[in-house]
Amino acid sequence: CRILSGDPGIVAYESSFLEEAGCKDFVDAICSSEKYPSLSRVRHCNCCKANVRGYDHHCPAFGNCIGQKNHRLFMALLTGFVVAESTYTMCSTKYITSCITSGTLRTENHLSLNMVIGTMLFSVLQVIWQVVFLIWHVYGICFNIRTDEWINWKKYPEFQMKEQPQSDFEVKFVNPYDKGMLCNIREFLKPK
Repeated sequence: CRILSGDPGIVAYESSFLEEAGCKDFVDAICSSEKYPSLSRVRHCNCCKANVRGYDHHCPAFGNCIGQKNHRLFMALLTGFVVAESTYTMCSTKYITSCITSGTLRTENHLSLNMVIGTMLFSVLQVIWQVVFLIWHVYGICFNIRTDEWINWKKYPEFQMKEQPQSDFEVKFVNPYDKGMLCNIREFLKPK
């Protein structure tokens, strides 16, 4: 419920701030965040039309952004889903195997067995994509990078390192927020 309706870290701003910053809108101010450290890692969500501190992504399943204030809760929920669905899959497999080995498969109610098999297959599919999603988010935490920053890194100047090999400028990815795996994990777990 807190992910659905809670504040992900929305940053409010005054119009006087924009005049002072010399920007026509808040997105321009965010893009020039090296001048304004308080706007560091504030990103704009096009779905919510909001500016969110620590914006990772907009979650269509919850209809809300995942940002600095709810990222840990999102990770706990995602881990809980994977554990619950994996547990259900293992228990269903054990139930089906025990029905087959004990010979009660013929006398069991076929409707209940079909229900167990159907929900087990659904859980297996859920676990497959959620494990990939969980691994991506754990990777992001370990290297202190958000999903939006990884996908749109060319949009954010702090992730760009320009090199001049011959005549053309080549832009390479660099993560200025990576402080080492242990420090990154500690920063993620630190109360915000």
